[in-house]
Amino acid sequence: MSKASPRQMKAVAIQFMERMHFPLSVIAAFNKSDVISLFGSSASPDGVPPIHSGSELYRRIQKLEKHDHVKVFAVSRDFLEDFGEFYSFLCVSPYEEDWEHQFGYVGNCTYRCYAYCWNVNVDEFSEFGSVFIRSDAGQLQRVG
Repeated sequence: MSKASPRQMKAVAIQFMERMHFPLSVIAAFNKSDVISLFGSSASPDGVPPIHSGSELYRRIQKLEKHDHVKVFAVSRDFLEDFGEFYSFLCVSPYEEDWEHQFGYVGNCTYRCYAYCWNVNVDEFSEFGSVFIRSDAGQLQRVG
């Protein structure tokens, strides 16, 4: 498998963000300064809040990118009735061959995305996999 450069992975992440109709301000902040936004939290006055350096989420992103060589481009905070609180770290694989299978439109504003899912209640159940994300009106919500 051929490994992509960080710049290539960032370009693919931006393509995914555009296809999912992320707010333009979120895409611009990620493109310019690698700012990752937290969807599903209480909105800030400026829209979707950024994840601040020094926070636990930021440290988890840094660990994922360093250890698993992925490029995280957004995080969605959700509650699943049977499982509790989850954070889905939407990311791009370092392997170009994976890209076409990591992202797809499934209909009704819903996309299949590659993500690391952090189960806040039971950390041992956290894992990489596909999630279904509804992207509507500038917000993301995990629906499956």
